Amino acid sequence: NVYFATFSAVFGTPVSGSGPITKICTISGFSSPTSMLVAGPLPGYVYFSDGFSAVYSCPITGTGAAAGMYYADTSPSALATDGTNLYWSTSSFPTGDIKKCALGATCTTPTTVISGIAPPGSMAVGAKDLFWTAYDTTTMGTVYRYSK
Repeated sequence: NVYFATFSAVFGTPVSGSGPITKICTISGFSSPTSMLVAGPLPGYVYFSDGFSAVYSCPITGTGAAAGMYYADTSPSALATDGTNLYWSTSSFPTGDIKKCALGATCTTPTTVISGIAPPGSMAVGAKDLFWTAYDTTTMGTVYRYSK
């Protein structure tokens, strides 16, 4: 399936385009997700950040219910996963952090992976390393690496 968001909901539909569009969950209180990905223990979750105050999760089983709060955090933006953990970036200009927590419906105690860095832009996670770009004028275009 492919998943996408509008101002009020997250939807899923077969990649072929020949199936129905299913409402996965409803969202409210912000304009649209800043980052979104699908991962997690079966049946899996759609995770998304609002850019203001939280990372959310919705089971991909598609009940159309309200999104659940995965973890409340300050200005979460980019998301990435290594198949075991969800990683997200936060920023409070002029610095930012990257945190992680086990995949699932919620996170109770995240681990700060790295802090005090230039606000992270995009992120990717490999088998051994975490990569991200910086979102500031002095280091823009730089890709950083952190060994997990």
